[in-house]
Amino acid sequence: MAGDARKTVTVVFTDVTGSTSLGESLDPEALRGVMSSYFETAEAVLEKHGGTVEKFIGDAVMAVFGIPTVHEDDALRAVRAAAELRDRLDGLNDELERDRGVRIALRTGVNTGEVVVGDPAAQQFYATGDAVNVAARLEQAAGPGEILIGESTRQLLRDAVELEAIDGLELKGKSAAVAAWRLTGVRADAAPVTRQLDSPLVGRHAELSALLEAYERVRDEGRAILCTVLGTPGVGKSRIVAELGARVGEEATVVVGRCLSYGEGITFWPFVEIIRELESLFPLDDLLSERAIEQLRMVTGEEEQETGSTEETFSAIRKLFETVASEKPLVIVLDDVHWAEPTLLDLVEQVLDFIEGAPVLIVGLARPEFLERRPLWASQRDDLVLIRLEPLTNAEAKTLIDALAADRDFSAEVRQRIGTAAEGNPLFVEQMVAMLAENGHAETGDDVPPTIQALLAARIDELSPEERAVIEPAAVIGQEFWRSAVVDLVPANLPVGGCLQRLIRKELIGRSHSTFAKGDAFRFRHILIRDATYAGIPKVRRAELHERFANWLDGTMPEFEEIVGYHLEQAFRFRGELGPVGEPEAVLAHRAVDRLAAAGHRAFVRGDVGAAANLLGRAVDLARPLGSPPINAFVELGSALLDSGEFDGAESVLREAADAARKAGDRRGALLAEVECGLAREMHRPDGAQVATDAQVQEMLAAAQELGDDLVLAKVWRWVGDRSNAALQCGEWAAALEKALAHAERAGYEREVDEDQIFLSSAVYFGPTPVDEAIERCEEMLQDARRRARGGICSALAGLRAMRGEFEAARTLFAEAEEILSDLGFKVRIAGRAMIYGDIEDLAGNLPAAEAKMRGACETLEQMGETGRLSTLAGQLAHNLYEQGKYADAERYAALAERITPPDDVSGVSLWRSVRAKLAAREGKFESAETLAREAAALLEHSDALDPRGKTLLDLAEVLALVGRREEAADEARRALELFETKGNLVAAEWARARVSELTG
Repeated sequence: MAGDARKTVTVVFTDVTGSTSLGESLDPEALRGVMSSYFETAEAVLEKHGGTVEKFIGDAVMAVFGIPTVHEDDALRAVRAAAELRDRLDGLNDELERDRGVRIALRTGVNTGEVVVGDPAAQQFYATGDAVNVAARLEQAAGPGEILIGESTRQLLRDAVELEAIDGLELKGKSAAVAAWRLTGVRADAAPVTRQLDSPLVGRHAELSALLEAYERVRDEGRAILCTVLGTPGVGKSRIVAELGARVGEEATVVVGRCLSYGEGITFWPFVEIIRELESLFPLDDLLSERAIEQLRMVTGEEEQETGSTEETFSAIRKLFETVASEKPLVIVLDDVHWAEPTLLDLVEQVLDFIEGAPVLIVGLARPEFLERRPLWASQRDDLVLIRLEPLTNAEAKTLIDALAADRDFSAEVRQRIGTAAEGNPLFVEQMVAMLAENGHAETGDDVPPTIQALLAARIDELSPEERAVIEPAAVIGQEFWRSAVVDLVPANLPVGGCLQRLIRKELIGRSHSTFAKGDAFRFRHILIRDATYAGIPKVRRAELHERFANWLDGTMPEFEEIVGYHLEQAFRFRGELGPVGEPEAVLAHRAVDRLAAAGHRAFVRGDVGAAANLLGRAVDLARPLGSPPINAFVELGSALLDSGEFDGAESVLREAADAARKAGDRRGALLAEVECGLAREMHRPDGAQVATDAQVQEMLAAAQELGDDLVLAKVWRWVGDRSNAALQCGEWAAALEKALAHAERAGYEREVDEDQIFLSSAVYFGPTPVDEAIERCEEMLQDARRRARGGICSALAGLRAMRGEFEAARTLFAEAEEILSDLGFKVRIAGRAMIYGDIEDLAGNLPAAEAKMRGACETLEQMGETGRLSTLAGQLAHNLYEQGKYADAERYAALAERITPPDDVSGVSLWRSVRAKLAAREGKFESAETLAREAAALLEHSDALDPRGKTLLDLAEVLALVGRREEAADEARRALELFETKGNLVAAEWARARVSELTG
């Protein structure tokens, strides 16, 4: 169970300046005496504050705060030690100057960071890590009498020290300047973590009522009651007691004493603070006997301690409380009771048992583990009250965040992240808000304040070796873990059950209802507790535990490939960080690749684009250096990146896949990657150029037929159909897609089936298929469609319903489609489908709604660098803006469409030409207007896309009418009417009839 550990510690380097010249003026024996005096003083001061003096290097001393045990206030202890050593040197110098005629000066560096330390059980505390090097460099950069601290230390001590910023230091071995601060003072009353006792009290109504009820019993019955407020660090113990003080302060005396975690004379320190406070409020010399006053002054250190019984001290303090409480009720708050010495706790219990006729409420604030030391305080007695503070609810935490960040420009997303990370702990909320406000990182909200990290690391480090041996494997498993898995990962015969029970009592973990595995399940009470535990595990141990848990999971629940793959991946990466990659590591990597690729494939097939890109990307990254990349994973990764709008990354991965397949002699893999890459480039056309000629596409089709591979054939037929779509030959497009769909179904590749169904629904929407028949075909596909396909089909069906005037049904269907595509991460497809939404709202006469949707989609596609869908959408938006009389905006989008639309894109070219024609006619440029309008109509003359053809003819009719040739305009409107009627677009047909009537009336 023992071994090396990773810890975040604070390192102090201090050195004597001018020792060389000192050696010139003193005899070697005299110099040895001087340095011995200094070393003795330094060692005493550093160890007094809890530092471990690791080594003396010449004239320098190195001490580490945080070994063998980490404390939440290690940084504060370190700077206090450094400051005291500087102060103590004055006295030493006086002595040296008197005896030897010399003075010495120190320079000191203090830095906090992660180190690896040896086995505490073997007293091997030696620390290694960059934090040690930086502390040494800071010491070298300091001037005589200066203490320089690093930025990481400063972050832990924001409100505890006085500092002067200095310019970034150029330190040896550091590529960039290092931030440093000059220590000028340490607050005497500084706490490890500053608590905002004036922050809003959120929730806690029941707990505060219990406190107030205990006070009222004390006041009304003239008795003593001990109330223990129990809770994890930061949960709000001090805040709720501060609220109690505010409520009863007018009628009661409220005093506070704080138990210290270390130091000399700490046993009675809380009562020292309380006695001094009461002396400032009451004339104690007049109220107490001379003997009692002497005892109290010995407690406070005002008089020398004389030999006497502890009983006398207890009696004097009890008498003090009785006397003060006789004036008005006394509320004694003892903070951090978990650090109290046993003698102090004995005194509290005696006061409770023997105080007579005095209204005294003692409130002890403690962490959950305190009850293991003092179970009496949780007894079912009339004079004992136990209040447990649980984390705030999500709603309460949100209220607190909003209150603390009221004057901060934090986005809703950042506030949500703070709430998620804090998990209901008020202190965590306060510290995160403060850190973001100070550092200006409000756009992320992801970092955890170092004060919280230190707090949690200290709690973990205080655990017994057995408890550590259980909680560390649990942290490797995750926030939720299972007893059976932990038993498999810990040494044999370790009492896992007992350790888990103790960890529950300390509120580090809790029981959980798992839907993942059978048996007893547990959960870390806070994700940050899990993270702090995990951070303390050496990487070599992490690698071992990750691999062993993957093996356990593989043997227990092999269907969870993603989780198995993750743990194998982590085991491989940690081993790679610690040494060269050999055969065992390669085996790990291959196993991880197989599992991640399988999980990524399932995510890809079900249409979860984000998960697919993540899993497949990790599989590909692991596979690259192994020399045997899984081609299918590469191809699917490229497609997933394409769906999420990462076009450059998609093309790069697909080309890499094709090259790798060719090198490996994988003809099928190479063809699959080439076809997928061609589809991607041509569909989105970032440079407006075709990837392959029609002849080359036919060659690929022949090669796929020769291979007889249904998946490759499905993709090639989809590519053939895409060529027909560009020419607006929708019947041919649909026919090619029907072939693609048949091959995809034979291949059993669900994702390709989904794609073909989505595009087929678009083909029947835009093409010659009558509306009623097209609706029937879409509904037929919907019957067995998976969620991904449903998202695409529903949008086409929505447009078809709108053609029949069923606008509410159309909007409902489109909203369903958009929700599905959004959930699955199809950013490109969502933007592209705005074309259909534009049709729906245009038919409904709601042009502003159509404009808003299409504008947003255009902006999205422009940001992605996508031009395939954008060219058509920009032209459609230009028409919408023209109809609203927004001619300048219409011109801008028409110009955009003209610039990015390739010449073979019949739909896109006709759209920008026809809107340009209408704009020209409005400006009186009749000749060019008619030319553009007739060119647009001619482009579609042989297209079977009936609806787009009809709209282009209506545009020509408008231009002719503006020119003054109304009879010709009416003829074109009649042709449009015929096309709309053939398609079954009832709403557009009614438009055309009205236009004919207007032109002939």
